[in-house]
Amino acid sequence: MLLFSDFVQRRHQAKIFEPDPAKPDEQIFAVSQASFRNLIGKADMFRNASGDHLRVQAGFVERLTPDAFADFDDGVHYVMMHQALLATIIEFAVFLFTQSVVMPDIGKAHDEASPVLGLDQPPGLQALRITIEAASIDPAQDRVRIPHCEERHRAAIYMGLLMSRFVWFHELAHCINGHVLFMRNQRLSGSLISAAAALGLVTLKNPKRSAEDQRRLRHILETDADLTALDWLLRIQNGDAENIQGLLAYDAAQRFKMTIIGTYMMTWLFEEYQRFADQTDDLTHPAPRARLAALTGMMREAATHPSVNSAMGEIEETLIKLETQLPGFQFVSEIDAVMIDDPALDAALEPYRFR
Repeated sequence: MLLFSDFVQRRHQAKIFEPDPAKPDEQIFAVSQASFRNLIGKADMFRNASGDHLRVQAGFVERLTPDAFADFDDGVHYVMMHQALLATIIEFAVFLFTQSVVMPDIGKAHDEASPVLGLDQPPGLQALRITIEAASIDPAQDRVRIPHCEERHRAAIYMGLLMSRFVWFHELAHCINGHVLFMRNQRLSGSLISAAAALGLVTLKNPKRSAEDQRRLRHILETDADLTALDWLLRIQNGDAENIQGLLAYDAAQRFKMTIIGTYMMTWLFEEYQRFADQTDDLTHPAPRARLAALTGMMREAATHPSVNSAMGEIEETLIKLETQLPGFQFVSEIDAVMIDDPALDAALEPYRFR
Protein backbone atom coordinates (compact mmCIF):
# COMPACT_ATOMS: atom_id res chain seq x y z
CA MET A 1 0.00 0.00 0.00
CA LEU A 2 1.37 3.37 -1.04
CA LEU A 3 1.42 6.33 1.30
CA PHE A 4 -1.19 8.91 0.33
CA SER A 5 1.53 11.35 -0.73
CA ASP A 6 3.29 8.72 -2.85
CA PHE A 7 0.06 7.72 -4.58
CA VAL A 8 -0.84 11.32 -5.41
CA GLN A 9 2.64 11.94 -6.77
CA ARG A 10 2.76 8.75 -8.85
CA ARG A 11 -0.79 8.62 -10.20
CA HIS A 12 -1.66 12.30 -10.43
CA GLN A 13 1.74 14.00 -10.64
CA ALA A 14 0.81 16.28 -7.78
CA LYS A 15 1.71 17.03 -4.19
CA ILE A 16 -0.52 16.61 -1.19
CA PHE A 17 -1.55 19.62 0.86
CA GLU A 18 -1.32 18.76 4.55
CA PRO A 19 -2.82 21.78 6.35
CA ASP A 20 -1.20 23.04 9.53
CA PRO A 21 -3.88 23.80 12.16
CA ALA A 22 -1.47 26.21 13.83
CA LYS A 23 -1.58 28.50 10.77
CA PRO A 24 -4.71 30.69 10.70
CA ASP A 25 -5.07 30.56 6.91
CA GLU A 26 -4.95 26.75 6.94
CA GLN A 27 -7.23 26.06 9.89
CA ILE A 28 -10.38 25.62 7.79
CA PHE A 29 -8.62 23.03 5.64
CA ALA A 30 -7.35 21.25 8.75
CA VAL A 31 -10.82 21.12 10.31
CA SER A 32 -12.48 19.86 7.13
CA GLN A 33 -9.90 17.12 6.62
CA ALA A 34 -9.67 16.07 10.28
CA SER A 35 -13.44 15.92 10.64
CA PHE A 36 -13.81 13.65 7.61
CA ARG A 37 -10.91 11.40 8.60
CA ASN A 38 -12.39 11.04 12.07
CA LEU A 39 -15.87 10.23 10.77
CA ILE A 40 -14.52 7.46 8.53
CA GLY A 41 -12.19 6.08 11.17
CA LYS A 42 -14.06 2.77 11.22
CA ALA A 43 -14.48 2.45 7.45
CA ASP A 44 -12.53 -0.81 7.47
CA MET A 45 -15.55 -2.50 9.07
CA PHE A 46 -17.16 -2.53 5.62
CA ARG A 47 -16.53 -5.55 3.40
CA ASN A 48 -17.38 -6.43 -0.18
CA ALA A 49 -18.70 -9.72 -1.55
CA SER A 50 -15.15 -11.11 -1.68
CA GLY A 51 -14.62 -10.38 2.01
CA ASP A 52 -12.15 -7.57 1.37
CA HIS A 53 -12.17 -4.75 3.91
CA LEU A 54 -12.66 -1.19 2.73
CA ARG A 55 -9.38 0.67 3.06
CA VAL A 56 -9.52 4.42 2.52
CA GLN A 57 -7.00 7.23 2.54
CA ALA A 58 -8.18 10.80 2.20
CA GLY A 59 -6.69 14.25 1.95
CA PHE A 60 -6.10 17.43 0.03
CA VAL A 61 -4.17 17.73 -3.22
CA GLU A 62 -2.21 20.88 -4.00
CA ARG A 63 -3.89 22.14 -7.15
CA LEU A 64 -5.53 25.38 -8.30
CA THR A 65 -8.55 23.73 -9.89
CA PRO A 66 -11.81 23.22 -7.98
CA ASP A 67 -12.09 19.46 -8.07
CA ALA A 68 -12.51 16.30 -6.00
CA PHE A 69 -12.32 12.66 -6.97
CA ALA A 70 -12.11 9.05 -5.87
CA ASP A 71 -9.55 6.55 -7.13
CA PHE A 72 -8.27 3.05 -6.40
CA ASP A 73 -4.89 1.36 -6.40
CA ASP A 74 -3.50 -1.84 -4.88
CA GLY A 75 -6.43 -2.56 -2.58
CA VAL A 76 -6.86 1.01 -1.35
CA HIS A 77 -9.46 3.64 -2.22
CA TYR A 78 -8.29 7.24 -2.28
CA VAL A 79 -10.57 10.22 -1.70
CA MET A 80 -9.00 13.49 -2.76
CA MET A 81 -9.99 17.14 -2.79
CA HIS A 82 -8.06 19.91 -4.49
CA GLN A 83 -7.33 22.66 -1.99
CA ALA A 84 -8.80 25.20 -4.44
CA LEU A 85 -12.17 23.50 -4.11
CA LEU A 86 -12.54 24.20 -0.40
CA ALA A 87 -11.37 27.78 -0.95
CA THR A 88 -14.12 28.33 -3.53
CA ILE A 89 -16.71 26.64 -1.31
CA ILE A 90 -15.89 28.96 1.60
CA GLU A 91 -16.02 32.03 -0.65
CA PHE A 92 -19.41 30.91 -1.94
CA ALA A 93 -20.79 30.18 1.55
CA VAL A 94 -19.64 33.60 2.75
CA PHE A 95 -21.51 35.21 -0.15
CA LEU A 96 -24.65 33.19 0.68
CA PHE A 97 -24.78 34.81 4.12
CA THR A 98 -24.85 38.28 2.56
CA GLN A 99 -28.35 37.27 1.48
CA SER A 100 -30.92 38.15 4.12
CA VAL A 101 -33.14 35.20 3.08
CA VAL A 102 -30.44 32.66 4.00
CA MET A 103 -30.72 31.45 7.62
CA PRO A 104 -32.54 34.63 8.77
CA ASP A 105 -32.55 33.32 12.35
CA ILE A 106 -28.76 33.70 12.58
CA GLY A 107 -27.33 37.12 13.44
CA LYS A 108 -28.70 40.36 12.02
CA ALA A 109 -29.90 39.07 8.66
CA HIS A 110 -32.04 42.18 8.09
CA ASP A 111 -28.86 44.30 7.93
CA GLU A 112 -27.43 42.35 4.99
CA ALA A 113 -27.29 44.03 1.57
CA SER A 114 -28.37 40.93 -0.43
CA PRO A 115 -26.28 41.89 -3.49
CA VAL A 116 -27.05 40.52 -6.94
CA LEU A 117 -23.98 39.61 -8.97
CA GLY A 118 -23.67 39.48 -12.74
CA LEU A 119 -23.01 36.38 -14.82
CA ASP A 120 -19.35 37.39 -15.02
CA GLN A 121 -19.07 37.47 -11.21
CA PRO A 122 -19.88 33.95 -10.02
CA PRO A 123 -19.63 33.78 -6.23
CA GLY A 124 -17.03 31.26 -5.19
CA LEU A 125 -14.68 31.71 -8.10
CA GLN A 126 -13.54 35.32 -7.84
CA ALA A 127 -10.53 34.66 -5.60
CA LEU A 128 -9.48 31.75 -7.80
CA ARG A 129 -9.74 33.86 -10.94
CA ILE A 130 -7.72 36.64 -9.33
CA THR A 131 -5.03 34.15 -8.26
CA ILE A 132 -4.79 32.46 -11.66
CA GLU A 133 -4.92 35.68 -13.67
CA ALA A 134 -2.75 37.65 -11.22
CA ALA A 135 -5.46 40.31 -11.24
CA SER A 136 -5.91 43.06 -8.68
CA ILE A 137 -8.66 43.09 -6.07
CA ASP A 138 -11.42 45.69 -6.25
CA PRO A 139 -12.07 46.52 -2.56
CA ALA A 140 -15.55 47.93 -3.25
CA GLN A 141 -16.60 44.83 -5.15
CA ASP A 142 -14.96 42.55 -2.62
CA ARG A 143 -16.83 44.11 0.32
CA VAL A 144 -20.28 43.26 -1.05
CA ARG A 145 -19.40 39.56 -0.94
CA ILE A 146 -18.90 39.54 2.83
CA PRO A 147 -21.69 39.62 5.45
CA HIS A 148 -21.96 42.79 7.53
CA CYS A 149 -22.81 40.74 10.61
CA GLU A 150 -19.83 38.99 12.20
CA GLU A 151 -22.08 36.24 13.56
CA ARG A 152 -23.33 35.50 10.04
CA HIS A 153 -19.78 35.58 8.69
CA ARG A 154 -18.83 32.95 11.25
CA ALA A 155 -21.89 30.84 10.39
CA ALA A 156 -20.91 31.00 6.72
CA ILE A 157 -17.60 29.33 7.50
CA TYR A 158 -19.42 26.49 9.22
CA MET A 159 -21.83 26.09 6.32
CA GLY A 160 -18.79 25.92 4.04
CA LEU A 161 -17.41 23.11 6.18
CA LEU A 162 -20.73 21.26 5.85
CA MET A 163 -20.59 21.76 2.08
CA SER A 164 -17.07 20.35 1.98
CA ARG A 165 -18.29 17.40 4.07
CA PHE A 166 -20.88 16.67 1.38
CA VAL A 167 -18.08 16.59 -1.22
CA TRP A 168 -15.92 14.26 0.89
CA PHE A 169 -18.82 11.88 1.45
CA HIS A 170 -19.92 12.07 -2.18
CA GLU A 171 -16.51 10.77 -3.19
CA LEU A 172 -16.56 8.16 -0.40
CA ALA A 173 -19.95 7.00 -1.72
CA HIS A 174 -18.31 6.27 -5.07
CA CYS A 175 -16.00 3.91 -3.14
CA ILE A 176 -18.48 2.22 -0.80
CA ASN A 177 -21.21 1.87 -3.44
CA GLY A 178 -18.77 0.07 -5.71
CA HIS A 179 -18.66 2.72 -8.42
CA VAL A 180 -14.88 3.11 -8.54
CA LEU A 181 -14.14 -0.60 -8.86
CA PHE A 182 -17.01 -1.12 -11.28
CA MET A 183 -15.80 1.68 -13.57
CA ARG A 184 -12.24 0.39 -13.32
CA ASN A 185 -13.23 -3.14 -14.30
CA GLN A 186 -15.50 -1.88 -17.07
CA ARG A 187 -12.39 -0.24 -18.55
CA LEU A 188 -13.83 3.23 -18.15
CA SER A 189 -11.98 6.00 -16.38
CA GLY A 190 -10.16 4.74 -13.31
CA SER A 191 -11.06 7.82 -11.30
CA LEU A 192 -14.41 9.46 -10.77
CA ILE A 193 -13.97 13.17 -11.09
CA SER A 194 -16.67 15.30 -9.50
CA ALA A 195 -16.24 18.45 -11.51
CA ALA A 196 -15.79 18.94 -15.23
CA ALA A 197 -14.19 16.65 -17.77
CA ALA A 198 -11.87 19.48 -18.73
CA LEU A 199 -10.46 19.41 -15.21
CA GLY A 200 -8.79 16.06 -15.70
CA LEU A 201 -11.29 13.34 -16.51
CA VAL A 202 -9.61 10.56 -18.49
CA THR A 203 -11.32 9.85 -21.80
CA LEU A 204 -13.80 7.01 -21.58
CA LYS A 205 -12.21 4.00 -23.24
CA ASN A 206 -14.87 1.32 -23.70
CA PRO A 207 -15.79 1.31 -27.41
CA LYS A 208 -18.74 -1.01 -26.76
CA ARG A 209 -20.63 1.69 -24.92
CA SER A 210 -22.33 4.42 -26.89
CA ALA A 211 -21.87 8.00 -25.76
CA GLU A 212 -25.48 8.01 -24.54
CA ASP A 213 -24.92 4.79 -22.55
CA GLN A 214 -21.82 6.28 -20.96
CA ARG A 215 -23.68 9.47 -20.11
CA ARG A 216 -26.61 7.63 -18.57
CA LEU A 217 -24.30 5.39 -16.53
CA ARG A 218 -22.33 8.34 -15.19
CA HIS A 219 -25.48 10.22 -14.33
CA ILE A 220 -26.90 7.28 -12.39
CA LEU A 221 -23.68 6.83 -10.41
CA GLU A 222 -23.35 10.53 -9.62
CA THR A 223 -26.96 10.79 -8.47
CA ASP A 224 -26.52 7.67 -6.35
CA ALA A 225 -23.44 9.22 -4.73
CA ASP A 226 -25.35 12.47 -4.08
CA LEU A 227 -28.18 10.65 -2.32
CA THR A 228 -25.85 8.45 -0.29
CA ALA A 229 -23.74 11.43 0.80
CA LEU A 230 -26.77 13.44 1.91
CA ASP A 231 -28.10 10.44 3.82
CA TRP A 232 -24.78 10.15 5.68
CA LEU A 233 -24.73 13.87 6.47
CA LEU A 234 -28.20 13.62 7.98
CA ARG A 235 -27.20 10.54 9.98
CA ILE A 236 -24.30 12.53 11.45
CA GLN A 237 -26.70 15.22 12.67
CA ASN A 238 -29.46 12.85 13.78
CA GLY A 239 -27.03 10.51 15.51
CA ASP A 240 -25.26 13.21 17.52
CA ALA A 241 -22.02 12.42 15.69
CA GLU A 242 -21.11 16.01 14.83
CA ASN A 243 -17.38 16.40 15.51
CA ILE A 244 -16.85 20.05 14.56
CA GLN A 245 -17.16 21.79 17.90
CA GLY A 246 -18.20 25.16 16.50
CA LEU A 247 -21.19 23.65 14.71
CA LEU A 248 -22.57 22.44 18.03
CA ALA A 249 -23.19 26.09 18.95
CA TYR A 250 -26.14 25.96 16.54
CA ASP A 251 -29.29 24.10 17.46
CA ALA A 252 -30.31 20.90 15.69
CA ALA A 253 -32.82 22.67 13.43
CA GLN A 254 -30.23 25.22 12.30
CA ARG A 255 -27.64 22.52 11.57
CA PHE A 256 -30.27 20.58 9.61
CA LYS A 257 -31.13 23.61 7.46
CA MET A 258 -27.47 24.52 6.93
CA THR A 259 -26.75 20.93 5.86
CA ILE A 260 -29.61 20.81 3.35
CA ILE A 261 -29.09 24.28 1.90
CA GLY A 262 -25.34 23.69 1.62
CA THR A 263 -25.84 20.33 -0.07
CA TYR A 264 -28.40 21.71 -2.51
CA MET A 265 -26.15 24.64 -3.41
CA MET A 266 -23.19 22.35 -4.12
CA THR A 267 -25.12 20.88 -7.06
CA TRP A 268 -25.27 24.35 -8.59
CA LEU A 269 -21.73 25.28 -7.63
CA PHE A 270 -20.34 22.32 -9.56
CA GLU A 271 -22.08 23.69 -12.65
CA GLU A 272 -20.22 26.95 -12.06
CA TYR A 273 -16.98 24.96 -11.96
CA GLN A 274 -17.85 23.49 -15.35
CA ARG A 275 -18.46 26.97 -16.76
CA PHE A 276 -15.17 28.07 -15.20
CA ALA A 277 -13.46 25.26 -17.13
CA ASP A 278 -15.33 26.18 -20.34
CA GLN A 279 -16.85 22.71 -20.23
CA THR A 280 -20.42 22.35 -21.49
CA ASP A 281 -20.63 18.62 -22.23
CA ASP A 282 -22.70 16.85 -19.56
CA LEU A 283 -21.02 13.49 -20.11
CA THR A 284 -19.94 13.03 -16.53
CA HIS A 285 -22.64 14.66 -14.43
CA PRO A 286 -26.38 15.28 -14.50
CA ALA A 287 -27.56 18.86 -14.90
CA PRO A 288 -27.77 20.74 -11.58
CA ARG A 289 -31.57 20.90 -11.78
CA ALA A 290 -31.78 17.11 -12.17
CA ARG A 291 -29.41 16.51 -9.25
CA LEU A 292 -31.33 19.01 -7.14
CA ALA A 293 -34.60 17.30 -8.07
CA ALA A 294 -33.27 13.93 -6.93
CA LEU A 295 -32.11 15.36 -3.60
CA THR A 296 -35.40 17.22 -3.14
CA GLY A 297 -37.36 14.06 -3.88
CA MET A 298 -35.37 12.17 -1.26
CA MET A 299 -35.99 14.83 1.37
CA ARG A 300 -39.70 15.04 0.61
CA GLU A 301 -40.03 11.31 1.07
CA ALA A 302 -38.23 11.63 4.41
CA ALA A 303 -40.20 14.67 5.57
CA THR A 304 -42.88 12.76 7.45
CA HIS A 305 -42.17 14.38 10.81
CA PRO A 306 -43.92 17.78 11.16
CA SER A 307 -40.72 19.56 12.24
CA VAL A 308 -38.79 18.22 9.24
CA ASN A 309 -41.65 19.08 6.91
CA SER A 310 -41.74 22.63 8.26
CA ALA A 311 -37.97 23.05 7.88
CA MET A 312 -38.12 21.75 4.30
CA GLY A 313 -40.78 24.35 3.52
CA GLU A 314 -38.48 27.09 4.82
CA ILE A 315 -35.54 25.71 2.84
CA GLU A 316 -37.47 25.55 -0.43
CA GLU A 317 -38.78 29.08 0.11
CA THR A 318 -35.19 30.27 0.62
CA LEU A 319 -34.00 28.58 -2.56
CA ILE A 320 -36.85 30.04 -4.61
CA LYS A 321 -35.91 33.52 -3.38
CA LEU A 322 -32.25 32.89 -4.26
CA GLU A 323 -33.21 32.43 -7.92
CA THR A 324 -33.27 36.22 -8.31
CA GLN A 325 -29.92 36.65 -6.55
CA LEU A 326 -27.76 33.97 -8.16
CA PRO A 327 -27.40 34.17 -11.96
CA GLY A 328 -28.25 30.82 -13.50
CA PHE A 329 -29.57 29.23 -10.32
CA GLN A 330 -33.02 27.71 -10.64
CA PHE A 331 -34.92 25.77 -8.02
CA VAL A 332 -37.72 23.84 -9.69
CA SER A 333 -40.01 21.71 -7.60
CA GLU A 334 -41.45 19.72 -10.49
CA ILE A 335 -38.81 18.21 -12.78
CA ASP A 336 -37.90 14.73 -13.91
CA ALA A 337 -35.05 13.48 -11.76
CA VAL A 338 -32.35 11.17 -13.04
CA MET A 339 -33.75 7.65 -12.81
CA ILE A 340 -31.54 5.48 -10.64
CA ASP A 341 -33.75 2.39 -10.46
CA ASP A 342 -31.77 0.08 -12.75
CA PRO A 343 -31.91 -3.58 -11.61
CA ALA A 344 -29.29 -4.70 -14.14
CA LEU A 345 -26.83 -2.05 -12.96
CA ASP A 346 -27.61 -2.85 -9.32
CA ALA A 347 -26.74 -6.48 -9.96
CA ALA A 348 -23.53 -5.52 -11.77
CA LEU A 349 -22.47 -3.27 -8.88
CA GLU A 350 -23.25 -5.78 -6.13
CA PRO A 351 -19.86 -7.61 -6.16
CA TYR A 352 -18.07 -4.27 -5.73
CA ARG A 353 -20.20 -2.81 -2.94
CA PHE A 354 -18.97 -2.57 0.63
CA ARG A 355 -21.49 -3.21 3.40
